[in-house]
Order: sequence, then C-alpha cells, then structure tokens
Amino acid sequence: MKVSWNWLEDWIDLSDLSVTQVVDKLTLAGVEVASVTEIYDPKIVVGRIDEIQPHPKADKLVMCRVDVGESELKNIACGAKNMVAGDLVPVALDGAKPPGIDFEIVSRPVAGVVSEGMLCAEEELGLARESAGLWILPKGLTVGQNIFDATKTRDVVIEVELTPNRSDCLSHLGIARELAALFERELRCPDVPPLTSSALAIGEVASLEVRDAQGCPQYGMAVLENVKMGPSPEWLRHRLAKVGSRSINNVVDVTNYVLLHVGQPLHAFDLDKVEGGIVVRRAQPGESMQGIDHKTHTLDENDLVIADHTRAVAIAGVMGGEGTEVTDTTTRVLIECAQFHPTTVRKTAKRLGLHTESSHRFERGIDAKAVMSNLELAVALMVGVQAGDVAPVVRSGRLTHVAAEPVNPVVDVSAGRVNQILGTNLSTDDVASLLGRLGIQSVVDGAQVRATIPSWRPDLSRPIDLTEEVARIYGYDKLLPTSPRIPMGHIHRTRVQPGHAPTIITRSRLGHVRRIRTSLLNLGFAEAMNYSFYGEDDQRLLGLSEDDVRAQPRRVANPLAADQALMRTTLLPGLLKALATNVSRRQKRLALFESGRAYLATGEQEHVSGVAFGSRLGHIGEPRDWDFFDLKGVVETLAEPFSGAIRWSSQCDEPFLHPGVRAVAYKGEVAIATVGQLHPQITRTLDVEKPVFYFDVDVDALTKLGEQEHKYVAMTKYPAVERDFAFVVGRDVPFAKLDAAIRSASDWLESVSLFDVYTGPQVPDDKQSCAVAVAYRAPDRTLTDVEIQEVDAAIVESVAKATGAVLR
Repeated sequence: MKVSWNWLEDWIDLSDLSVTQVVDKLTLAGVEVASVTEIYDPKIVVGRIDEIQPHPKADKLVMCRVDVGESELKNIACGAKNMVAGDLVPVALDGAKPPGIDFEIVSRPVAGVVSEGMLCAEEELGLARESAGLWILPKGLTVGQNIFDATKTRDVVIEVELTPNRSDCLSHLGIARELAALFERELRCPDVPPLTSSALAIGEVASLEVRDAQGCPQYGMAVLENVKMGPSPEWLRHRLAKVGSRSINNVVDVTNYVLLHVGQPLHAFDLDKVEGGIVVRRAQPGESMQGIDHKTHTLDENDLVIADHTRAVAIAGVMGGEGTEVTDTTTRVLIECAQFHPTTVRKTAKRLGLHTESSHRFERGIDAKAVMSNLELAVALMVGVQAGDVAPVVRSGRLTHVAAEPVNPVVDVSAGRVNQILGTNLSTDDVASLLGRLGIQSVVDGAQVRATIPSWRPDLSRPIDLTEEVARIYGYDKLLPTSPRIPMGHIHRTRVQPGHAPTIITRSRLGHVRRIRTSLLNLGFAEAMNYSFYGEDDQRLLGLSEDDVRAQPRRVANPLAADQALMRTTLLPGLLKALATNVSRRQKRLALFESGRAYLATGEQEHVSGVAFGSRLGHIGEPRDWDFFDLKGVVETLAEPFSGAIRWSSQCDEPFLHPGVRAVAYKGEVAIATVGQLHPQITRTLDVEKPVFYFDVDVDALTKLGEQEHKYVAMTKYPAVERDFAFVVGRDVPFAKLDAAIRSASDWLESVSLFDVYTGPQVPDDKQSCAVAVAYRAPDRTLTDVEIQEVDAAIVESVAKATGAVLR
C-alpha cells in the first residue's frame, strides 16, 4: 500500500514532522514501512522552448533551444511532437535523477549531437503512469524555478507492508488514523463540496433487488445523468499516479480515488447498458461473464454476482463486466457502493484466480458503517471532476439495501492482564486512554475496561487484541524485559473433547517423540518439515484401494492451492516431494525423516516416516547403498526402548511398496511399523534411478507399549555353546515361526540367526533348507555334554511340532 504525504495532510497536520519521524513511528507500531520515495529533484526546472530545429542526423528527433534561466540556452534532443516554440516544459538538467526513471541524466551525444539534458513528460516525473508527450506547463510559471515547487507536486510516497488483519490501513484515512493516534493529533475531515440533487427521482430509471442479504449486507446506488466523459483534472491524475494507479477517465478515476482515500471499493456502470435494474444474487449454473480484463470467467453457484434482469454484469467485490463498463460515449452512470461478505469474496477471487484492489479490501473487511456516506462522497467528487461546462444531473434519492444496522462489538479487558502480558504497570485509566487514541471508546468498570470496537477495526474481537493495541500505542520500545511469573508445580494437562484431539502434548509423550527424533538424527537422517496437505495427484500416486481409510482424506474447505486440497493421511507424499526436489538438484544420496500427524476419518495418528536412497557413508571402506535391512535395523533401533524384541512378517500389502521387498513389524498382534522398497512405478514417476527405501512407525501404537525397564545383567564367565542346524521346512513357513519355536525350546537360548536358505537338488520342490546358527549358555556353570544334547533334541522336537520341519 502506497500513501502520499500531501494526501495524508488532507486528514492530519504533519507540517512539523519529518519523514524519518513518521516512518520510524509507523514501523515501531507494527505498520512496517518498506520504502520511501521522494517526488522531487533540485535539478529539474521549468524551461521555455525558444526554438525547434530538425535533428541533423536523426529524422525522428528534433533539437530544442531551451531557456532554463541561465545565461546560455540549452541544446536538448527530443523525440516528442506535442510542443511548439514558446511552450513551458520540465527540463532535467545534467545530473538530475527524475523520480519516474531509473537512470541519471547526463550531457551526452544523441545521434552525434550533444544533448544537454532531457525534456520531461509527466510519466518521467512520477506524476503519471503513461504519457503521450511532454508535459506542457501552464503559462505564467517562472523559468528556472524548480518544477515540483512551481507546480506544487513535491511529495513523499511511503510504501507500507500490512499484515492481513490491518484492512483499516488500506487507505490514506487509515494511515492518517494511525498517525493521529501515534502523535496524539486531531484527525480532520477534508471538505466535500455540497451536493444538489435534481427533482428527477432515481426510481424512474433504476431498481434494486438484493436476493442474498448474507453475501451482501449493504448495497447502495446513485445515478448521474448528462455525464461528460473525459480526462481527469491534473490534481487527481497526479495523486493517483504517485501511488501507482493509472488514470483512465474522470469517472473511473473517482472510484479509484475513493478506494485509496477512504478504503471503500466502488464500481461505475453505464446505466444505458443495464437491462431493467440491479439484482444481487448467486450465479446460475453454467453462467459466465466477460470481465473488464477482456477474459471470460465461468461462474460457480456459490459466486455472488451483480446482475441486471438478463445477465451477470459484475462479480461482486471482485471485478466488473465488460458489457456495462463506462466508455467515452457514456452519458448516464450508475455508481455502486456496497459491503460484501469477506468469505464470499475471498472464495470467488481465489477460485477464479483474480486478485484486485477491490477484492483485497472486501475479503479483509471494510468499514461497515461508512458505506452510505462513502457513496455520497463519490457522487460529490464525480460531479466536481466533470469535463464539460454543464454539471451532470444527480438523481434524487438513493436505492439502498441494509440487511441490519452494523453493531459495534464490546470487548472487556483488564489492566491487570495487560500488565501481566506486557510487563508494564499501567492503570485502568491508562489503558482506556491509550485505546481512546485509536478511536476505541472505553468505559472503566471497576478493574475492567469495557471497549466499544469501532466499525473500521473488524480485526479486534478478543482481549488479547486490545492488549496488542495498547502495546503498539504505548510503544514497543518502552516495554522492558521482565521475568515471567509462573506458578510452581504446574504440570501439563490434556483437555479431551469428543471428536477433538488433546489440546497439548504431555511431557511423557513429548519425551517419546524427542527420543525417536534424536535416534534418527544419530542414525544419519535429516529431518524434513512439510505441510499437512497434499493434492489429488499425490493421492493417486500411492495407489491406495478405495476401502483403505487413507484413501478417504478430509478436504480443506478453502485450500490455498490445488496441491494442498487434502489433509494428509500418511506422511509419505510430503517425503516424496522432498525426495523429488533433491533428486532434481542432483543429490546422489539422501536420508530424510518426518514426524507429525496423519489425519484420518477415524481420528488423528502420530507417525514417523522416512525415505533413503543412494549411498550411505560408512566409517571404514567404500560407501554402500542403502538397502532394506538398513531400514529394518532403523525401525528395530527406534522400537527397542519401547518394545524390546519385535516380530517381523512379510505379509504386507502396501500398494506403494515393492511386492517382494516389504515387511511389517509386530509386537504381539499390534502392527507398529512398515518397511520396504518403494514400488518401481513410483520411483520412475519421480525420475529416481536408484531404489528408494521407506519406513513408517506408528508412534501412537509404539508408545502405548510403554518404555522397557532396563535391568543390569552381569556378564557371565561361562562359555556359550554354538550349534548349526539345517531344517527342511515348507516354503510357506516364515522364519519368524521357526525362530519362535527354537527360542521356546530352552531358557538357555541366547541367540538365533539365519545364515543360509537353500532350494534345489536334494530338497523337495515345495520345501527349503534353512541353516540356523544357535547359541546357548547357562549363567551359573558350563553346560555338560548331556545337557547340550538335551537342548539339541528339544530344539529339533520344538521345531518339528511347530512347523513340521525335519533335520536335513
């Protein structure tokens, strides 16, 4: 938002303040100043063209002899054609830096002839967005006088960056209100010329019907006849140009001026192109409209439109239609001044991809109590800037719709709470006084300040909002560091509500998550942080079946983008995007994890997921690529503090994992993790050449197991006995079953490991030979040969009974 210093002075006296004082005060109060541009240069003066001659070497240029108040005339090359000898024009002398261009003027040869400056158009002086030729100045100005002083156009333009809640500052009035509060000055109201209406009633030529009072709480319209279209007066064109608005004509310029003056968007219709009257309604199915941007916009049934009796003529709060826009031939103008519901405008503008000055203000909220007075201001200004000698006819009466009179909300705040948050020592009267400087009328009621929120501050609705306002006006620079006062013995508490997640994370739960994150960081993984949203394409890439609960995501009501329309049901899509981004940037190795919530229709779940591909750096020797067993070990490391030993099963049906390289980890009958290689179709889609391995841990299921109690066990001084067994077992028997049978054979079992699987000759086709290394040890003595033989026999018997296996 750009504001002009001269324009601000219509509202407030700034004559004794410097630009630095104003800029510093605004920034410290939270209205950040992005840039300051001075519309001034001491080396640009009024010049008189005494002679014009053709350029000797360039057909499109002329050489002008210009008097700039010095002893000698200046020779200046010029390409414009709209001047004659005797005209007064702006002249940029050697060393000038005109505000509208980004280079310095120097005396230099132009097509072989030295030019000693530049003759300027309004555009080059920052006083117009575009110009057809030189700025021909009015007669009577003093030659050699500074151009900005002579034309009273010297100014300073301040650009502020506003947070979305500060819609009240999207106008010169809004910034003036801030300055009035910060410098404790009176806000004055600019003079508006008195308006005389004709005896002709507006109801004879127009009608108004509002069918959607929720989408349009207020709508007002006025009619001007005998309008003479033409360029706006110089003061209006210059004011608009300084803040970046292009002058179009005297009608449209007034609507833009009011928008920048008081923050009220307006629209002007050519009344002769409106069929029957104005109807405010929702769009009809399949309806479309040609906008003033000359594009056809297909409307939705939720879009609010301004229509006549045959078609939509404007998208409410966003853009007018080409079919009813004012042109050079317009003689009757219908002015619209309305209030539209912010959510309605925001959804329509977002869906259509249209962000306009009007939608920017409507979707943030305008001053609801000033709508009709702003309409009167617009009518008065439009009458005052007409191009003809005959004033336009203003139809008497106004067609208005007000669903309900706007009500100023009341918010209570206590000085004690303000002081507790800000570390100040303000009294109740101090708080009321500081709020009063912002136009917030307050009444002290005991220890409370009862504040009536003004209509131009729709962002203030809670006591904490008023506390922030007190801090801004009191001065952030006056807030001293203070130690917070917290009651001893406080513990985390969760507030459980049906259908809602707990409000906070308990200390124990937070400790569990931190332990898992720390373990992954120690294992060489980097942490990724992604949005909790993804798009339809991400959903389809996973290939989930329709009955999978993860294939039924919750939809975001008003997504910021198409690829953020769904709440994530798994952390994998975000990791895949991070993976694809890093691969596209030629990363050869990657190990990422993310911890966060998955949002399922059945509730929220805490997960930790990770992906790895490429080589992993080893401490000794050459690097090697990540593989399935690396991530299997990662999961076992994460699970060990909670579950101890876990059971693995190859019975995994995740569609996004390779059918032959995937497994599920169980503790008892509870699935706690999944590990596998991403399906080759997914890696091809992501343009990743090497295999990508993935793990996912259900943190909720894991932590419910509780932490393992770690006990000290002394190292035994007695030797272990090692035995190798080769069991012939059915191919459909998982090793986990074989392992469990071996371990159940004796309390002396210390370790069981599979070191070979053989299929082929000497083994039936439906069987496989599993070679297992077993170690057992007694804690209090060396096992005898008889005891060893008994354990060997027990193992063979237990395995045969559990799996039907026989020794090979």
